[in-house]
Amino acid sequence: MTNIKKPKILKKGYLKKKTKSGELMGAVEIGTLIAVIGCFVGLAGWLYSRDNKISNDAEWKGIINTKLDSIQKSVNNTDFGIEKINTVIDSYGQRITAVESSAAQAHHRIDEIRAEIKEKTA
Repeated sequence: MTNIKKPKILKKGYLKKKTKSGELMGAVEIGTLIAVIGCFVGLAGWLYSRDNKISNDAEWKGIINTKLDSIQKSVNNTDFGIEKINTVIDSYGQRITAVESSAAQAHHRIDEIRAEIKEKTA
């Protein structure tokens, strides 16, 4: 048979082992040590993810700002184009007015010529 060391069972069901220094370490102390280590691991993970989120947010904001600048330039170019179109439309309005008055004069002359022709044929 193999020699298996059994832990010493003390009062109240605590298991205790001897450490290298010869001290006894109980289940409560081991649990507390594991809990403290777990807290540090959790805190380290939280800090890492927070820094990662900050980095990702900064990258995202940079991309969004670039896109917004591009949209703003496009809108400014569109506004400039609309101003040019309005200027051209205004000039067309003036030209149309001139053509209408010219057409009115032509109709007046045509009416005069018709009247003269009627007088000559009558």
